[in-house]
Amino acid sequence: VDTQFIEATVFAGELLQARTSAQYYAGGALPGAPVSWTVNAAIANYNPPNQSDYSFGIQNLWWRQSPETGPSTSIQFSGQTDASGHHDLAIVLDRYQLPRPLTITAESKVQDVNRQTWTAHANTLVHPAAVYVGMKTDGYFVERGQPLRLDLIVVDLEGKA
Repeated sequence: VDTQFIEATVFAGELLQARTSAQYYAGGALPGAPVSWTVNAAIANYNPPNQSDYSFGIQNLWWRQSPETGPSTSIQFSGQTDASGHHDLAIVLDRYQLPRPLTITAESKVQDVNRQTWTAHANTLVHPAAVYVGMKTDGYFVERGQPLRLDLIVVDLEGKA
């Protein structure tokens, strides 16, 4: 059993598609097999590449408690494999109030003709937008009444400004 997400990059508000493929151990498709899916969503962080001087999103700093990340959400689906041993799952990703990245985990369980269950999973990151805003300061602390230099940058998912 193999599970994959179809799209490499996914944004909030789009359709997320996953596919599980089931084959006999000796090869050949496993048609008509029961499939159960569990899909979990949890708040994540994303730091674009080549921008390590900047902070993106809510930061977990050592001198304070971690910010509330919110509960993860889990939903379940079921179906059966088609003649080629595949089962496709499509999920509409609604936009959500907190514009943060989400980690989506899709786990599929397929039962073969011997009633053995095989499990596979895949993970993907759902971005709230095509760009991220980063912030950089000269330091973490500033004296009261002193100016604070703040640099902002807007980058795409590859870290390009």
